[in-house]
Amino acid sequence: MGNVKRLCLLIAAICLLPLFGSCGGETDSAYAEEQLFAMDTYMLLRAGGENAAGALAAAAEKINALEAELNVRDAAGTGGAARLNAADGQEVEIGAELFSLLQTAQAVSEQTGGAFDITTYPLTQLWGFGGEGTVPDEAAIAETLARVGYQKLRLDAERRTASLTDGAQIDLGAIAKGYAAESVREVFCEYGVESALINLGGNIFALGEKLDGNAWRIGIADPGDTRETVGVLAVRDTAVVTSGSYQRYFMRGAMRYHHLLDPATGRPADNGLESVTVVCADATRADALSTALFVMGEEEAVRFWRETGDFEMILIREDKQILLTPALADSFEITAGSAYRVKTVS
Repeated sequence: MGNVKRLCLLIAAICLLPLFGSCGGETDSAYAEEQLFAMDTYMLLRAGGENAAGALAAAAEKINALEAELNVRDAAGTGGAARLNAADGQEVEIGAELFSLLQTAQAVSEQTGGAFDITTYPLTQLWGFGGEGTVPDEAAIAETLARVGYQKLRLDAERRTASLTDGAQIDLGAIAKGYAAESVREVFCEYGVESALINLGGNIFALGEKLDGNAWRIGIADPGDTRETVGVLAVRDTAVVTSGSYQRYFMRGAMRYHHLLDPATGRPADNGLESVTVVCADATRADALSTALFVMGEEEAVRFWRETGDFEMILIREDKQILLTPALADSFEITAGSAYRVKTVS
């Protein structure tokens, strides 16, 4: 991983304690568990019920199959996403799941005015987030931006093909884990699992409620000290996904450059936000929106929430203010003694 700080791996491991360790009157033995490393992160699945073991095995198999199909860095180049990136503008026939994911990505891109954009792979490579990290000059950024734009992805539903124009390439890092969480949820439902917690490197889906009837309690990381939480969110049957500037970055002198790149400027988004948490019934949408809202910044994120209304959010600002949408006010509990201040947006 070089000097690029992929702290999401450590954060995921640390957050397992607040996420899974407090089960009220339950014990860990009430849930079967599966741990794996996939999609460049640590994952932990827990499921309750008599079919839990079979459901977990099937879920792990599903995640590994999705990783093979969605990994744009696949060295073998056999997965659909890798083949599309290597096609040099030619049409590529792809699988139904990848095609559906690309359709969703395009829809979110259009809805967010390009704040979410899966064609930022050339920018990610330019900044070196797959290795040591580098700060490109303005000329290089401008040249690379010419290859970025969700409109450069062409989809043909009738033939189930995809193509990329103008040297564009896709990066599914801001949506793939959400899609995988949705897929695991579907597997669990097929096996009759009604109580489970899916943690894909911090992309959470809380299925149903805990076996004791209580809500799941999800820790929201403190951007200033990821060993701690700013608070706990009580949820049932929903996705909770966070994007933050602290999750993956590199340092150059005193400057920190994070991985949440603004497709409009080609640079890390710089708008006073440190993290965005989205609570949404659909994990794929939650994953994509957490990135989009971070790129938008507070004002545009709040406007988008007001106009859309199909998700809730928590914005954490650099000045240690936490902004909640009203529906989360009663389910969010701030950590005792926290320096953060909570405000409800309207």
